[in-house]
Amino acid sequence: YKTDVLQIDGKTIGFVNYYVYNVTFLCGLINFGKASLLHLLGIEREHRRRGYGKLLSEHAITYCKANGAARIMLQTKPENTGARRLYEELGFTHTANGFYVQNFE
Repeated sequence: YKTDVLQIDGKTIGFVNYYVYNVTFLCGLINFGKASLLHLLGIEREHRRRGYGKLLSEHAITYCKANGAARIMLQTKPENTGARRLYEELGFTHTANGFYVQNFE
């Protein structure tokens, strides 16, 4: 896992947690390359809706692409309309199983 924080005037106002991993099946016999997971994203309530979530998400996406990931996935609650709107603006597609996916290839 990689965690990055966003600070303003020495105070942490947000963070993003993500990682890049190898997608393997059948006890490691089949390797589908690298994928990534945006695991956690949080912005202090008083700093929301100012673009900080987008900034941190874009930072994580850039890192994952640069480190060989072919896609990035995440999951959020259906009622979290703000997060869903952000992820769709960033190019994520909602899948039938409740995940959001962005393919880099």
